[in-house]
Amino acid sequence: MPEKGRLDYDLVGIADALSRHEYRVPTYQRSYAWADAEILDFWDDLRQSLDAEEPDYFLGTLVLTPHEEVRRITIIDGQQRLATTSLMLAALRRVWIDLEEPEQADDIFNNYLSVFDRRLNTREPRLMLNDEDDQFFRELVVEDKSPTPERESHERLSDALSLFKEKLDADARAHGNKSGERLIRWTEFLDNQATAITVTVPTEADAFVIFETLNDRGAPLTIGDLLKNYLFMRAGNRLDSVRTSWIQALNELDISAENEVFITFLRHHWSSMFGAVRERDLYSGIKDEVRSANQAVRYAKQLAKAAKLYAALLSPSDDYWTERHFGTSVKNNVATLLTLELAQNRPLLLAVMEEFSNRELKRTLKALVSWSVRGIVVGGIGGGRTERAYCEAAVAVRTSKITTTEQLLKQLSPIVPEDDDFRDAFGRARQTKSAIARYLLLALERSKVGDAEPELVPNANEEVVNLEHILPRRAKQADWPQFREEEIGTWSQRIGNQCLLKKSENAKIENKSWRVKKPILARSSLRLTKDAGRADDWNMNDIVNRQRRLAKEAVKTWPREPVK
Repeated sequence: MPEKGRLDYDLVGIADALSRHEYRVPTYQRSYAWADAEILDFWDDLRQSLDAEEPDYFLGTLVLTPHEEVRRITIIDGQQRLATTSLMLAALRRVWIDLEEPEQADDIFNNYLSVFDRRLNTREPRLMLNDEDDQFFRELVVEDKSPTPERESHERLSDALSLFKEKLDADARAHGNKSGERLIRWTEFLDNQATAITVTVPTEADAFVIFETLNDRGAPLTIGDLLKNYLFMRAGNRLDSVRTSWIQALNELDISAENEVFITFLRHHWSSMFGAVRERDLYSGIKDEVRSANQAVRYAKQLAKAAKLYAALLSPSDDYWTERHFGTSVKNNVATLLTLELAQNRPLLLAVMEEFSNRELKRTLKALVSWSVRGIVVGGIGGGRTERAYCEAAVAVRTSKITTTEQLLKQLSPIVPEDDDFRDAFGRARQTKSAIARYLLLALERSKVGDAEPELVPNANEEVVNLEHILPRRAKQADWPQFREEEIGTWSQRIGNQCLLKKSENAKIENKSWRVKKPILARSSLRLTKDAGRADDWNMNDIVNRQRRLAKEAVKTWPREPVK
């Protein structure tokens, strides 16, 4: 074990490194990530180096640290390369078995893949992966089985072994009666010439300082990787607490690694506390604020708590909504925000979910649906101005400057369109996204029949109600002579040209003419569709007039002022 504060360096063959120690991948590290492209690059580079008889092929740096209570060395950086090398050696062993050379196969198995545990009286893997991959890896590599993959990382492990076996078989055949010599040369190459620098440090905290400057071959570090290891470094002797909170955050989001969902969550959560931040500035911003072990522990706990809330924003069926005794209306509002495909409001919602009462949260969700629809119709809601406004409001909520939905509207007033602007924009709007168009028409239908909460999703089941373009998007001009060919694309996407039909009715009319469509629309049980069917003809004026009527209804359906 290195002395306190001292780093030990060594240049070793990658297979030799496996033979020297027993290793473990920490629970918090990502699962096996190399796909076929990385495996083929790895194979091609090694084969070319072997054939060129180069003295060494460098595989980068492995960052390791001993564990005080476990005999295995912990891998901080390098698990993908060590696991991939193990898979290649396991494939090499299988080739020897096929050639009926058990001694050669046993040599690889005993030296690089397994170690005998006299207390358990069994062979254990020299490399233990994280909790999600370890049992599968053990069965695949040590027990020489063909286990059934249960997750993507398992499929990648199995595919990598199969690909290496295929490549080694072909390579051996290409060397004819010298195939045995070629396979021995592969083992010696991995043992001596495919080299890596091992950096062994006294503690995990020391290791993270090294790790932050390094990058796994073929799998670049994400902001999530960097942040995780920065927090672990800052945690010092409170590492277990930070690690537990980090894993909890991943579990709440139902992910096993720091993927794009996690990075977006990190950015939204930080923005909810400090204002809008770009992804590229997130890591440096957190480093400036989190400088001590106590701060690292506190921030990790905040992440775990916020991850539970963020997961609820991604799923209206999440247990969170039931646990807080919210009814169907709240869940439908969450579903609607997802349908509208807007994420800019999530920093604000994270703050509101933590700081507002249940009643006020319910009112805010309802209001955000209206404000979001208004923003989509008028335009500009996808820009940075909107996100900055939501993030500034989130900070105001967290600092108790805003405690009600009315105060939220006052803060957000510059980005929430007024009635006149909304009505005018709705009267001209086109909508190319079917899911959003269906939602708008369903909500307007409920408003027309006097529903108390028309903005809720009435029926999101496309098997029951379909979106119908009265003037078809691919209309034949012979059937629709009132429109020039170049006008069809524009007018067919106008909201006034869209209606709802039962699926069975929709299938009958498809791209037919107005003469065919009119009686079917007129018989519809949906009031807005029935009204459209009363038109004598269907031309531009009919679309404009119908859309103006819908625009008036829209102002009532999605009110600007929060509902009491």
